[in-house]
Amino acid sequence: MNNEHVRLLGRIDEAALQAELFEPLLSPPAPSVKFFNHYKEVPVRGEAQILHASGTTLFCRTNKAQSRVIEFSKDTIIQIPGLKHDVHAMASCDPDTREVALSDFSYAEVLSDLRLSIRVRMHVPLAVSIWAGTTECRGRMLDCSLNGCAVEILDRALLGAFSYFRLTFETRLKTGKEAIKAEIMVKLVRIVPHDKLFRCIFAFEHDRSSEWQIGRLIALRQAEIIRELWCG
Repeated sequence: MNNEHVRLLGRIDEAALQAELFEPLLSPPAPSVKFFNHYKEVPVRGEAQILHASGTTLFCRTNKAQSRVIEFSKDTIIQIPGLKHDVHAMASCDPDTREVALSDFSYAEVLSDLRLSIRVRMHVPLAVSIWAGTTECRGRMLDCSLNGCAVEILDRALLGAFSYFRLTFETRLKTGKEAIKAEIMVKLVRIVPHDKLFRCIFAFEHDRSSEWQIGRLIALRQAEIIRELWCG
């Protein structure tokens, strides 16, 4: 799981694993347990049916969408009512039976729960223009939330010494009938070198129109991701 999403708080030793996790989960009445993952930045939660344990491995079953996410990510967060922390585990999944084998358990904090709004990753990076006055810098939007976005550019010098910019784009998603066209004032929060490119984190300063268009973009992209999970 991406370390932007979770902070590991400490590995659970075997004695604590049996006493705090396996015994409560395997004793009736079974608590309501959920798996939690991110898929292309969209949070995905699904019920976990506890099957049995063998040594320090716990076997569960979940729904089709969750099993596909776990098969992709190779780990998951286990959320158990009454437990002081969420639990992170490495996971392997049989896509045919949707059976999940969990091992290597650690207590964890889900950092994405601290976000103010949902973030989505673009299926293909979205071409955008960043305007510093009348100077245009082209970039690729990687992900987006209602509060801001991440954009890759070739050269940080293209942004000059400006802190505020106009960001413009136009796109059409599979789940939408009309094009999404937006012009937004953005504030540069930070720039991070990344694979010979530069990743710019921008905070949006919306007007009513831009907030509506970004909201549409996020909702439509989220629908695409959910459809991909369930339908393949």
